[in-house]
Amino acid sequence: MTKSDEYYLPEYIRFIRIDDDRGVLSAPTEKHVLEGESVALVAEVVPLLREGTTSDEIANRLQIPESTAEQLLERLSETGFVREQAGINDDFLNWASNRPADTQARLNDTDVTLLAQTGVPTTPPEVLTSSVELSVIDLLSDISSNGESPELLVTVAAGEDPAFHQAVLEKTWSDNIPWLPIRLVGSVIKFGPYTPPKTDACYNCYYQRLIASASNRQIEQREHSEQEQESDRIYPSVVDSLVWSLAHVELISIVAPDRTPQSTGAVVEVDPLNMDLTTTDVLRLPGCEICGTN
Repeated sequence: MTKSDEYYLPEYIRFIRIDDDRGVLSAPTEKHVLEGESVALVAEVVPLLREGTTSDEIANRLQIPESTAEQLLERLSETGFVREQAGINDDFLNWASNRPADTQARLNDTDVTLLAQTGVPTTPPEVLTSSVELSVIDLLSDISSNGESPELLVTVAAGEDPAFHQAVLEKTWSDNIPWLPIRLVGSVIKFGPYTPPKTDACYNCYYQRLIASASNRQIEQREHSEQEQESDRIYPSVVDSLVWSLAHVELISIVAPDRTPQSTGAVVEVDPLNMDLTTTDVLRLPGCEICGTN
């Protein structure tokens, strides 16, 4: 550490001073207890760390010895919450996982294949493509064209499109490929059910229950069938950004050793028009022709 090294405390990390000798730094996934006479000093340093600060600046602003400021920053850095400014792009992993280094290593080693229908968002952001081994295919038949199956298949489709999803389901189920289906249905973005091989309720369970709950099954099925005939759908760029932001979060949850994806055994629906988010559990159908006998 030098006097010019800049450190900061992200906004999502809270500092709570309990009393003169005790305080807590907390993030969504973990917390760190601070004890000792320096807790009062930490309370004064936190506002400076929010903007980014150096040990030299802390010493000058608070009128304390430079050695004290350096020791304080070193101690806070050991918590993993106060970090060097250069690491700001890694914030999300630190927020989402209490084992960010392990999660990042797993992401780097994860082979993800993307299959998207014509006209739906197919341009993942650089932050995602730089963190995983991502390959894009145009046809389901290309999924194992190099002789190896992906560690995760992500599909993006317009509408429920049951024929498309049924074909993907049968392929991933038979080849033991984890699958995350994403659909854009009207103004709603749907994630899931995420299906690890041979474990949870499958997409067919979800779709059959969706049809069964409709007031008029024939109309519902006809509407879904008509959706398959549409082509070259166009979505606003904000939907593209939202799809991949949410997909990135879910991908981290799939790979991180200390998290469970929201879409495991469930369908997550996000409506950008009113910011509604709902999660619906998907129960396995005993008579499902795909997973009911497994």
